[in-house]
Amino acid sequence: MASNEATIRWIDEDGKKTISRFHVEESTTDPTTFSALTAAWKLVSNAAASRAGVLNDLAITDSASAGPYDAEDKATLQFRDANGYDATVVIPAPATTVFLADSDTVNAADPNVADFIAQILLFCVTAGGAALTAYIKGWRNRRQRAQPR
Repeated sequence: MASNEATIRWIDEDGKKTISRFHVEESTTDPTTFSALTAAWKLVSNAAASRAGVLNDLAITDSASAGPYDAEDKATLQFRDANGYDATVVIPAPATTVFLADSDTVNAADPNVADFIAQILLFCVTAGGAALTAYIKGWRNRRQRAQPR
């Protein structure tokens, strides 16, 4: 079973850019098909979505929000696929509500995070086309900071 790579391009309030890459079913060729996923993604990120695409790009009007995490900070969510393998999805410039009080563990009970997970399970597949079947866990990836000399 094949898939198509989809992308969402992000820009944070400081102008830093990043791209989220994920896979959707091969029959999905229009980014408006996964607009609910894009909307859910935007609720868990302070970055602004500027474009979404599969085979065609779609411009998105959005604005970034202030927050302690920029586009170089990520929340990584781990999922299991139908074949028992793991796959990850990344949230750039995550909103503070994405994390528990430790600021490192993804809070899957947060309503926006729970909706995002549900949308990922609904729309995303692996590169080989296997359905994602379960959320496993999530954590914060800190950006690399320059070391003082």
